[in-house]
Amino acid sequence: MNQGTDPILVGIDLAKDSFTCAVWHPSAEEIRSFLLTHEGLADFCQFLDHYGPFPESFVFGLEATGPYTNLLLAWLVDHQVRVHLINPLLIYRFAKAQSLRRAKTDAIDAHTIAAYMAQATQLPKPISACDNLLPLAHEYEQITDQIARIKTQLRQQLHSLFPELAGIPGLFARYLLSTLLVFPSARAIRDAQPDDLLSTWSAALSATGKPPAMNCQRLSDLALHSIGVDSLQREFVLQSKIRQLLHLLSEQKILRDSLAQAVRREHPQAWHILSAIPGLGPVTVAMFLAQVHSIDRFPSHKQLIAYVGTDPTVYESGQYRAPGHISKRGSPHLRKTLYLMAQSVIRYTETFANHFDQLVSRGKPYRVAVIATANKLLRVMYALLTKGVPFQDTQQPTVSHS
Repeated sequence: MNQGTDPILVGIDLAKDSFTCAVWHPSAEEIRSFLLTHEGLADFCQFLDHYGPFPESFVFGLEATGPYTNLLLAWLVDHQVRVHLINPLLIYRFAKAQSLRRAKTDAIDAHTIAAYMAQATQLPKPISACDNLLPLAHEYEQITDQIARIKTQLRQQLHSLFPELAGIPGLFARYLLSTLLVFPSARAIRDAQPDDLLSTWSAALSATGKPPAMNCQRLSDLALHSIGVDSLQREFVLQSKIRQLLHLLSEQKILRDSLAQAVRREHPQAWHILSAIPGLGPVTVAMFLAQVHSIDRFPSHKQLIAYVGTDPTVYESGQYRAPGHISKRGSPHLRKTLYLMAQSVIRYTETFANHFDQLVSRGKPYRVAVIATANKLLRVMYALLTKGVPFQDTQQPTVSHS
């Protein structure tokens, strides 16, 4: 039984269909495994009963390890348990510092999490609600990455079948993709009846409603003088890539709209404040808020920057001082989102453009200057969100590079 005022720490290591818990108690340490089922969770509660009342006597710690975390985490949150999601890298480094042994079992991992919680000076804020935005953000990013790969593969096929078309602007416009789906090579376009080609072109163009970057006659002229190869097999591959791309583009739009609506509904004030910063559109704002969750999780902007992983590292030994690099401790997905946001605000605001220009004028490489600007953007966004005030672009003298 828990006789003191300190909560009992419970480290949990999760598997797909089960979990192992280690109870860190002054009198004894006990480790047990349970199935992730209704009966298993009932046994889990009964197991904890002889240590103290559930849930007020306990603090739980889990590694944030992906989709298998969600089921148990949701159950714990529903039962109003104090539960902390801990960065797996911190647990790994803690375990490495405790022992050089390479043994790894579920029991050892659960024990390590509980031991880390016992010695940690500061734990993340307890989870108050399950995050349902992050899976949507990750799915959108995965679809976007697939689209980029398909576009590269499509361009490679087109380089053989119709090389004159492969490098033009607007290659992936829907009207052009729809036309190539019917006439997938320079040879197919040359052999097509003019009325059939024009009919296909017009139907594809009317479906988009956007002004074309080229016209049907220009397409025919390029095909007439093309050096593209004649290969039915490559044409089949190109058509397959086009179908995949069109499907992924439709899925991307659905996910983009769903993500924006969900984030705006869950974080209305933060959405309004960040969307008002010139250069930040609905996609980047939604991706950022979905991955950061609530700004209240971070006591200061320094913790936010560290969470993203763009904080600088320092390594010194004697007279040697290594060049600084960013820590990359946080999510690579979040760093990618922030990098895109920084590039955009550099183009659209005086505040960040001047900051970037000053860094470049001092000899900083482009990427280093963008990351430094990204950290400034994080500091500004943190201040705006915590104070609930709108962004004011500062007019500053432009740096001269002469």
